Order: sequence, then C-alpha cells, then structure tokens
Amino acid sequence: MTRPPKNPPARPYNIGYGKPPANTRFKKGVSGNPGGRPRGMTPGRALELALQEIYRPVKIREGDRVTSLSGFQVVMRQLMTQAAKGNGPAGRMLIEQTFKLEQDLAREKTDAEAKLPAEGSITNADRARALAAFISKVTPSKQEP
Repeated sequence: MTRPPKNPPARPYNIGYGKPPANTRFKKGVSGNPGGRPRGMTPGRALELALQEIYRPVKIREGDRVTSLSGFQVVMRQLMTQAAKGNGPAGRMLIEQTFKLEQDLAREKTDAEAKLPAEGSITNADRARALAAFISKVTPSKQEP
C-alpha cells in the first residue's frame, strides 16, 4: 500500500493531460496563434494573383535588343506568330480573342458616352472644380525643407 506524501502539493489543482500549469496557460484575451491561419486561396485572391503575374514585366530578346513587356503582350505576340505560321487553333483563338476585345472596347465606349452629362447640364462651378483639380495635379507641390 502506498503512503500519502508527507508534504501535500501546494497546487490547488491537478496537473496532467489537458490541465497545464497555470503559468504556461494562454492569457485571457490573448490569442495563442497571433499570426493566425494563413489566408486561403479565395477566388478573388486567385484572380488578383493571376492578374499580377499576367502583367508582370518579362524580358524578351528581339534581334539584338532586349525589351521588357508584360506577360500578356508576350503571349499575344507568341499567339500571333503561331497563327502567322499556319497554326489553325492559334489562328482561331487569335480571331476569337480579338473579337471579344473589340466587343469589350465598344461596350466600354458606349458606357462612357452614356455616363457623360448632357451638354447643357455642366455648370460653371463644375468647370471651375475640374480646372482646379487639373491645376493641382499638374503643378508640382512645393516641398518644405
């Protein structure tokens, strides 16, 4: 038979599985994981990353020159080259994409025209505000020493 310890533990609680010592427990109101779980790949974030990569500058060699173009421009040039060499699928894709881009451009143009106010509805106050905004953008701001 085991005897009870002569000096009982000074702790008023048990320490064991699921019961860590009080001084090592998480403090109230403080997260145990301050960085948090890394953000997942949401559709919006995936689109943002894809666009960032598409418009990232890429260095290409044209003859003796090295130029920097966006990834989108590089791919369009390659597509154009393949289509010019007689690649049927590349030609069809180029025609489809050109058609879509022209439609989008025409749609944006008509939307912009629809947003313009009628000629008589612009007041002198509107013109003055627009002129002031333009002047503030064009004139260099004075740096204080």
